[in-house]
Amino acid sequence: MPQIQSRTNATSDDKQQLGFEYQYQYFILSLLKMEHGDSVGYEALDDVHRISTNGSITYIQVKHTINVSPDGSLVGLPRFSPDLWKSLANWAKLIADPAENRKLIQRQKEFVESARFLLIVNRNVDSNIIVQKAKDVAGGKADGKSVKRFLDELWAETSDKTIQDYISDVNKLSPTIIQLFFARIVVISTDDLRDDIWKAIRGKMISECYVEDIYHSLYAELKDDFFNTVKQHKHQVISYDAWIKRFTATFEEYRTTLLPRRTYNPILPKHLEDQVFVKELVEIGAVDMSEDGLAEIADYTRLCLTLEFQLNDWYEDGRISTNQKDDFHREAVTVWRRIHQSCHRMTRRNATLDINNALSCFDETMREQLLLRSVDIGLELSNGEFIRLANEQKVGWRYRWKEC
Repeated sequence: MPQIQSRTNATSDDKQQLGFEYQYQYFILSLLKMEHGDSVGYEALDDVHRISTNGSITYIQVKHTINVSPDGSLVGLPRFSPDLWKSLANWAKLIADPAENRKLIQRQKEFVESARFLLIVNRNVDSNIIVQKAKDVAGGKADGKSVKRFLDELWAETSDKTIQDYISDVNKLSPTIIQLFFARIVVISTDDLRDDIWKAIRGKMISECYVEDIYHSLYAELKDDFFNTVKQHKHQVISYDAWIKRFTATFEEYRTTLLPRRTYNPILPKHLEDQVFVKELVEIGAVDMSEDGLAEIADYTRLCLTLEFQLNDWYEDGRISTNQKDDFHREAVTVWRRIHQSCHRMTRRNATLDINNALSCFDETMREQLLLRSVDIGLELSNGEFIRLANEQKVGWRYRWKEC
């Protein structure tokens, strides 16, 4: 008997998924902010990491919570936050990692001096005393010995064994190293990483109306890259050169073209076979309902709806005017009329040729690629336009198609 997941577990899974998404969004933001010679990694050296041209490494922990204050504002980051202390403990262990030959203080010092430790949270950190202590050390107001005393006091204040262990992991570092470590800790509070990503994309000379399109395209491509990389048992680490080479096209599509394409997943009507355009296609044999014809009709319907959505979006974005849209429809009818007349020259003398010539008319028409504002909109959208016109009974395939 299959087990039914409890609501508590389902909610927990949702929270965890949000955390992963928040983490991956910060990875995308880091890529957008890369400079020449940098590289950015996901789940490799840390949640996210950035290696600069000079070899310095920023280790980044990204922690998300769904909790909010009663007034909707960010909740505070408590002094004994498991997210905070687990991050600090992980970094402390990294600093003194014996597997990396960092038992000696000198080696630890060399490591910390070439590193930075960044914690990203969607919480208010203004009143967090650990964050303030890190600022004090960075500003020369506290040293390593005072930090260790501070950690001893915190350890005594909590009865949470896990938090005590985390604090102890940090406090194992020598006064010299702990001072260097705390001086390089930065905690950043950001509620909406998407807004930060939007601004970063906009800064790439991208029109505001296409920022969201680029984000979704970029997200999809990066996720594909992630899965392909993990399949090869590797980590997703992208250098600046690889970023420019592999992902510039995502930006260029929207930066250079007059009519950038979008991806749609339209909801199809329930009774596909009842659409106006279907009857004539079945009559001329362009669609065989006994040979997977319903799937063909669904495909034609999807192209038709996609064309309508795309034209509407181009219009709403100010890419085309009403007159240009009307001219496009008229031009499509003109293209069809030329093909219809050519295919049916002999039909007027011999009606038995009607079906074969109608099929030729349909096939030739669907090979046409239409232009809008002198831009080739591609075969799929062109097909969608001709199906739309047929569904509105403005074009047809048989010689006397209006009478059909």
